Amino acid sequence: MTAKTWLLAMVIGWGWMAGGWAFSLESTAFANRQPMPKKYTMTGENLSPALTWGKAPAGTQSLVLVCTDHHKIARHWVHWLVINIPPEVTGLSEGASRKQLPEGAVELFNSFDNEGYGGPFPPVGSGVHEYYFTVYALNVKQVDLPQGRIVSEKFLLQKLDGKIIEQQELIGTYER
Repeated sequence: MTAKTWLLAMVIGWGWMAGGWAFSLESTAFANRQPMPKKYTMTGENLSPALTWGKAPAGTQSLVLVCTDHHKIARHWVHWLVINIPPEVTGLSEGASRKQLPEGAVELFNSFDNEGYGGPFPPVGSGVHEYYFTVYALNVKQVDLPQGRIVSEKFLLQKLDGKIIEQQELIGTYER
């Protein structure tokens, strides 16, 4: 293999792995299974983190993004739920919740009983909590979920049953 061929292979491989061509979920705010900076929590600025997921798989008609706390105390507490994201969208910018969502995307109520993003706020001394950011590529244009009330992760997954083409997740951690 020549140096030129090797370099080309590395660039192509890096582009694919970095989410440029593949459906993946990443953030510039934190790495997978690493602590989330305080500014993305309720004790900080409560900003929704920047997320990128790359090009959606073939056949995707819409996307859903959810963030849940899977700690045994939290029991799948929903921190953020965005439905009906257009399939050509490849991410959300920092602070997008309630301000810069793509046209057609809808934020639902989180488990705090607020619309939009509600950052980590684990009970003091309860240990490390894991926050699962999951993006779902769906084979339907819209998801029919009730607005104006809390939607549990279990109910969301029931509604998505049979509609998921692919899903990717990114896990951030936080403790107080």
